[in-house]
Amino acid sequence: MSLKLRLVLFSSLALMAIFALFTAYNYHQDVLALERAEQEKVEFLLSAIQVELDKRFELAWATAQFVASDEEIRAAFAARDRTGLQNKLMPFYKSIQDQIGQFHFHLPDGTSFLRMHQPDHYGDYLGDSRMSVIEANKSRSMVESIEKGAGGLGCRVIMPLSFRGEHLGTVEMGANIDQEFLLGLQDAYGSDYFIYGKDVTGSYTAATLGEDSFPIADEQLSAVMEGNIIYTFADDGRNIIATLPLTDYRGEVVAYLKMVADRSEVIAAMFDKQIYMALSYISVVFISAFLVMLTLNKSILGPLGEFKDYLRKVSNLDLSARLPVYRKDELGEMAENLNHTVEVIKMAMEDLETAHRQTLIVLDNISAVVYVADIDTHELLFMNKHGKDIYGDVVGRICWQALQKGQDAPCEFCEIQNIPHADLYARERISWEVRSTYNQRHYEYRCGVIKWIDGRMAWIAIATDSTERKMAEEIILQSREWYRTMAEDIPALVCRISPDYKITFVNDAYCHLMGEKRVDILYKSIFDILPSDNQHQFIDAFKMLNPIHPVSTHINTRVSFDGSTRWIKWTNRALYDQHGSIKEYLSIGEDITEQKLHEAQLEYLSLHDPLTGVYNKTYYYSEVNRLEGGREYPVAVIVADLDNLKMINDTYGHNVGDQALKDCAGILLNSIRLGDVVARVGGDEFVIIMQRTDIISAEGVICRINAGIDDYNQYSDLPIGISLGLAVTGGPDKSVEDTYIEADRDMYRQKAKNGLDETFF
Repeated sequence: MSLKLRLVLFSSLALMAIFALFTAYNYHQDVLALERAEQEKVEFLLSAIQVELDKRFELAWATAQFVASDEEIRAAFAARDRTGLQNKLMPFYKSIQDQIGQFHFHLPDGTSFLRMHQPDHYGDYLGDSRMSVIEANKSRSMVESIEKGAGGLGCRVIMPLSFRGEHLGTVEMGANIDQEFLLGLQDAYGSDYFIYGKDVTGSYTAATLGEDSFPIADEQLSAVMEGNIIYTFADDGRNIIATLPLTDYRGEVVAYLKMVADRSEVIAAMFDKQIYMALSYISVVFISAFLVMLTLNKSILGPLGEFKDYLRKVSNLDLSARLPVYRKDELGEMAENLNHTVEVIKMAMEDLETAHRQTLIVLDNISAVVYVADIDTHELLFMNKHGKDIYGDVVGRICWQALQKGQDAPCEFCEIQNIPHADLYARERISWEVRSTYNQRHYEYRCGVIKWIDGRMAWIAIATDSTERKMAEEIILQSREWYRTMAEDIPALVCRISPDYKITFVNDAYCHLMGEKRVDILYKSIFDILPSDNQHQFIDAFKMLNPIHPVSTHINTRVSFDGSTRWIKWTNRALYDQHGSIKEYLSIGEDITEQKLHEAQLEYLSLHDPLTGVYNKTYYYSEVNRLEGGREYPVAVIVADLDNLKMINDTYGHNVGDQALKDCAGILLNSIRLGDVVARVGGDEFVIIMQRTDIISAEGVICRINAGIDDYNQYSDLPIGISLGLAVTGGPDKSVEDTYIEADRDMYRQKAKNGLDETFF
């Protein structure tokens, strides 16, 4: 195949490959864009479904709250008047039964008292199947859960009921998740939907289609049951399937909703892209191939013929001809360079001997012994001026006789004698170091094989006087011993580690922390003596080091030999050799345990009242900001004010007043639930914040506080009084701060009722 044909063929293939990659890349980007848009659409639909479920929970909560706030309903439930309760609520139930499928009262032990949707069915125990009912009665707080009961799957809200401070049981409202719900989703968002229960295999509980032709694999179903949202495609690729797990109040999956969305638009768009890309690719390839062939023939192939003829002349040592230069492009520059190269070769052949003489002059000016010897006979062919000043004019003599004293055979230390000629020619450099018997000085030899001017193979040796360096090395060894002694005496932990993470040195302080002898630590890997957490921290710190940033720090904890936990701040340094390779790591540890304990104490004091131990005003405002606009409603706020604190301080002293504040804080803490917040926001004022707490539960807390005050005063020499104010916000329409102001006003009304004049006290 001619060069012309090969250039045209290879250029065309290269263009085809480039355009193929470009076309494939564009097609891939378009497909990715379509797939991203499709996934965003599916994620939007799942978000919309979740919003619809939240609306069902809000509807159930609103109806349950309506029942819980009606005192007549609670009174009838307290009297266990099933008939009266049914007659009173039946009109209300009929007005909401299209949306609320379950309307159910339960007794505190979990027994069914009244089903408005099945009034004749009561008295059965729900604890075996309805753990949410048991939880709501046990915690006396509202429970939201997706559950399946006798009335079907639904968004259930179970709210505790109380009457005159006594827990009556719970009321349950459940908005159905059924076929009507799915049809509503279909009308609003399109697609088809199926609902499967957790314990139902192979059949759905509700659907918008008569048959489910879109099964999902067992491993994907297992992932859904673990609470994961799964996306997959139907076997024919024409539908995308998204599976949304539905969980109860404990976060356990009780059912799942499957959405099947049509992908015909996406598939059609991908097909259109394929057709467009194929047509574009074919058109561009044909046009480009034609242009490449035309350009190559005119601009490159013609001048290459001239290059071929000229190179044939040069190969025959005809250096008189010159290649004509017609253009100023790359080919013209190549012609000029080739002409220049031929001229240089001609001059080099003339100057070869001159260059040899100049080389010898350069060697004469090197401040080291430089000599050349025949590789077979060991005859000295050249000795530079520096060598002649030491050994005299020794050219023509055998090297070991001229350079050593009393030597009658080749030198044992000479590496040239120990290497076969075939290997000697292949090696770039041979080196050794030896002390000369001629003048007792140390020399470092570097040798290489060369071809001498007369054609003989020889070696050239450069012997550098290393006597001063050897003396410096001895000084360095003494310095290392001095530094080792210093490392043993400092109180910090000192550890040296090799590049393969073996410990090569530790000082006494390090051994004391480890509680082990030095011999049991040295030359062991850090993987054998350090806990796994400390291993990873050291290795990560070492990996960060480089010649530009050779130092890093990290902090870890270590259990000392006496069982105490110590905080160690490590400064790690990488030591490099002249080639930039790591020689070893040096780690110096500083015990910062006392500093860490002090920091922890400062953090505690920044958020707590130092006198009473409860939270301070700073933490109170951070908690208010966190709750504003959240989903923890209803939020109850109780303002508690220690009565007559000024009088106690003036009469009995501030120590007694401080103790009264501590006792007041203790009474408040003993009256609230775990997770509720007590904060001291003034000299004698405390605030309690309780999330997900309605007015009935909050009144129960006030009852416990008053009972705690009574118990305290029975055994105290100085009785105390606490004025209490309460307010509750049911949603974000009223801020928590406004609720606090309302509770504060309620507290002052209580003070007024009790005859306490704060302006006096």
